[in-house]
Amino acid sequence: MSAIKKAAVAAVRRAPLPLATPLVRRRIRKVQRDPQLLEVAHTQMEFLLGASQPDADLDAAARRHLEYVMWRRELRWHPDVITKQSVLGMENLTKERGPTGGLLFCFIHHGRYEGSFGAIKRAGGPPLTVVVHPDMVKPIRPVHVSAHLVVAERGAECVSAELRYTGIRDLVTQGKTVGIAVDQPGSTKVRFLGRDLLGPSGGVRIAFETETPMVLLTARHTSGHDQEVTISEPLRPADFADPADMLQSILTRCEPSVLAWPEAYDWPKPKFTMLDVDGQPIPHVRAFGEPDF
Repeated sequence: MSAIKKAAVAAVRRAPLPLATPLVRRRIRKVQRDPQLLEVAHTQMEFLLGASQPDADLDAAARRHLEYVMWRRELRWHPDVITKQSVLGMENLTKERGPTGGLLFCFIHHGRYEGSFGAIKRAGGPPLTVVVHPDMVKPIRPVHVSAHLVVAERGAECVSAELRYTGIRDLVTQGKTVGIAVDQPGSTKVRFLGRDLLGPSGGVRIAFETETPMVLLTARHTSGHDQEVTISEPLRPADFADPADMLQSILTRCEPSVLAWPEAYDWPKPKFTMLDVDGQPIPHVRAFGEPDF
């Protein structure tokens, strides 16, 4: 990128959102005319809707997905806008804690989840610690990833997933409110949106091991750039047969919000481990974040 173009981009990012809106709309029209990007978006929407809503218009969903992606990228440069979300169920973050005072909150990469942490802080919630992809906190990272981190840090301390199971469990036993995504590649069989997949059991295993309840964050679009985040009632490990049963329950609870707003899922297909026709894991390399276009 030339120095002149960099300066122009920086000026736009500092501009109030209404001034940036025409540029974002031009970007949206551009990506929606790109056959390759439309194919990528179509693949993502087919993963979400192909088995769960076979009559869905995937072409229209793909176009909405690209529009959502472009707006989300812009909104990351406007933290006050992206974190301005209504929060329901705030009391559930303090209603019930584990024996050591900790709480696990889980989410999927749906809606403007990075802004939800700041919204919770604005609403008077407890300090949050969120486990993030290691690439997100590396010193050298793409510009849009840096913007993503800035928004997330408006409401949470972000720690690398390189802490692994033991390190994350230690955060919980230290009495922290720890956030972890439950749509990640894993080895636990789950059914999500009509598909048999493999998901991650680390968070729910920590809940069982430490007898710590979990709450679930889900997002709902309201109007314009606004969304509403709901914090569920505490889910107690003792109420489930095992960690796999708890993980399945959590993902099932996520389905209504995803189906109501599918275009707002952040590149969903790579989030899980896919299975072949014989039920065997399909090896894949998960790229971090969405394509940079």
